[in-house]
Amino acid sequence: PEVNSTTRTLRARIEVANPGHRLAPGMFATIAAAATAKPATLLVPSEAVIQTGKRSVVIVAESGADGKQQFAPVDVEIGAESNGMTEIKTGLKKGMKVVLSGQFLIDSEASLKTTGARMGDAPPAANAAANTGEGKVEAIEKDGVTLSHGPIKSLKMGAMTMTYKAPKNGVPGGIKVGQTVSFDLALTPDGEMALTRIEQVPVPVTGGKK
Repeated sequence: PEVNSTTRTLRARIEVANPGHRLAPGMFATIAAAATAKPATLLVPSEAVIQTGKRSVVIVAESGADGKQQFAPVDVEIGAESNGMTEIKTGLKKGMKVVLSGQFLIDSEASLKTTGARMGDAPPAANAAANTGEGKVEAIEKDGVTLSHGPIKSLKMGAMTMTYKAPKNGVPGGIKVGQTVSFDLALTPDGEMALTRIEQVPVPVTGGKK
């Protein structure tokens, strides 16, 4: 979300194979990325794609039964973006007309976010469950907590070690490095992943017979 003002570096998250667990948190590595040849792909101007945070939508222009032009939102799966063009993996077919008008897209984006019943975007309140995970505390900083945790399916995140923004009220005093915790994540308006809850997972107590 931002460049470190001191080191002028930007944190990135990638997924790589780790056979034999040779890669470990805190390790320095050299990564080489190479583009692979792709078959012909369907492209649309990037400005045609409306991203609401949970969906990627393109407004398609089509002729109605009365011959008049109509507009309909279509959910798409996007791929790579380059030089102002975005790859469309699913949702559109070659020859479809998509809307590019900036004003129209602004109005459409507002509609997508505020009129869920019409556009099918806003989930019911009961479905607005927290993105819950469980992991180990690796570090506690002033504004963040580093956790190594398992997959979080609701966010399509795999197992990883990541630093998250601390909860608004700060990290509870009882949380310490090395503890196993349960937590909730939420996406902030500025695009950061923030902790909204972090609690120690109680250690089961076992006792033997006297």
